[in-house]
Amino acid sequence: MQGDKMKDDNLFFVAKAKEFDIDKMNIKPTVKRRWKKKCERASTGPDGYKKEMQVLLDIIELREGIKILDVGCGVGVEVIELSYLGADCTGLDAAEDATRLINQVRDDFGLNVKGVCGDACHLPFDAETFDVVMSREFFEHVADFDLAIKEQIRVLRRHGRLVIEQGNLLNPFTLFDLLIKYPIRSRGRFGGLKWLFTKSKVKENIYGTGWAGKDEDVHTRLWWRMKLKQYPELKINEFTSYTAKNRGKFLKVLAPIIGNILIVGTKR
Repeated sequence: MQGDKMKDDNLFFVAKAKEFDIDKMNIKPTVKRRWKKKCERASTGPDGYKKEMQVLLDIIELREGIKILDVGCGVGVEVIELSYLGADCTGLDAAEDATRLINQVRDDFGLNVKGVCGDACHLPFDAETFDVVMSREFFEHVADFDLAIKEQIRVLRRHGRLVIEQGNLLNPFTLFDLLIKYPIRSRGRFGGLKWLFTKSKVKENIYGTGWAGKDEDVHTRLWWRMKLKQYPELKINEFTSYTAKNRGKFLKVLAPIIGNILIVGTKR
């Protein structure tokens, strides 16, 4: 299914998203800007966007009707795209305007996707509901890591797939962004050297979204390996370095400092 869609360039954010009038919605400007940025990136660089989506499709092994939950989904790019390709998707985020946007897109285009505003540490879903639970650059912000990952495992069906993509503390590009560019973007409020000592502290109403979280609390591959050993109900199938173009195809000596961290596990 996904192969034909990709071949025909028939992806929502390449072919359809431009038809959606985001300005008709009464939502926060930050959410509108995020949506427009995603749309512009997909339309001006469709080949790169297709490569990113193909990696995700390969990981989750998309099939018709598969039930997918994206925790910390933001404006819902992945769940909207996957629902357009035939999946039954739910996106959870603490920002209400982001989930309202997802539901408006659903209504306008007749997609099988739902945006839910909620707490990732207390997921509003029954146990063993989803075939795939994924999160991308989410755990570096959650206030209670252990509770959040236990919740993701709880709502995952037996033999279901847990997909985690996270920033890598040893990636030079990540460090440059957080130490140099981040304080410029936030006008000195975040990032810089103080970030190294405060990133793991819980911040109330972080970024003005109304929820408590951590300030880019990224970790190393070694930290993740040690942490996941605490969850015996999770079998780790893949633990690699990841970029949009490559999935684990790096020299072993370079892997700890390349791209993001990609973890794919199965619930026993």
